[in-house]
Amino acid sequence: MSPLSHAATPLRHHEAGDLLLTCEVFDVSSAPGQQLITIHAEPASPSEHALILLGGDVTPSGQEDAGYALAARHR
Repeated sequence: MSPLSHAATPLRHHEAGDLLLTCEVFDVSSAPGQQLITIHAEPASPSEHALILLGGDVTPSGQEDAGYALAARHR
């Protein structure tokens, strides 16, 4: 794993305001030097709610998945 493998990062978005997002970094074993970086809000947090409002089609944790939202948009 990278030295910064898991960290909570505060961020100020010009529309959503203050967010607290978790950044996780994973090394890709099949591609040395490559990393996968994910950034997400904790489920049911104010930051997740703000991201949902920004995304429009994104649904809260425990509900429809992103694939469903994408398919619904193309109906």
